[in-house]
Amino acid sequence: MSRDCGLLYGLWFLMSKALDGFISETTITRLISPQISEGDVEGYGAPYQHLPAYAKPTTEHFAHIGTALPQFFLKYLRETPLWKVCEAICGPRNFSDLNTLALLSERADTARYYWQEKQLEDQKETIQERLKIVVVFGDRNPLPKGYKETFVHLIGKDHMADWAPDGIWLQNAGHFPMEDKPEDVANLIARLT
Repeated sequence: MSRDCGLLYGLWFLMSKALDGFISETTITRLISPQISEGDVEGYGAPYQHLPAYAKPTTEHFAHIGTALPQFFLKYLRETPLWKVCEAICGPRNFSDLNTLALLSERADTARYYWQEKQLEDQKETIQERLKIVVVFGDRNPLPKGYKETFVHLIGKDHMADWAPDGIWLQNAGHFPMEDKPEDVANLIARLT
């Protein structure tokens, strides 16, 4: 993750967690995704009556799944006795976001290891035999635009399909393009295979 994305992510986490309730969700959404339409901003800020808070679309969920914290904190500090004591005193519920981040960090490490191994295997294969990937994001996704580039960089352009070396933006699709544009995504899958 670039320095700018890391700073933006830190600000996002601070506003949605530490300053929770003091800054409106619509303000956070406008700051994180200035390109998002006014209708989408209102949608992310709208209350869903008679539903629990976790059922409402919110930027808070996204802010707590990024892995911008240093590896030392996510891997080593969490295994110390001091961490365990703090978790016991304060309750594991207060550490759930950090524990989730640690698990996601481990998965990211696994993905990096897989791609490094795949690169070694690919050197033995011809271009036609290599695994090809297409990164697809919706242009109305509330995540910062840099995330698509981060995925493309992590995977590597050598592994991307020739017809989409920089990934694809789907028009009028949100965070889950398969839900918003199922036919477009199905066509991309058919083209890839």
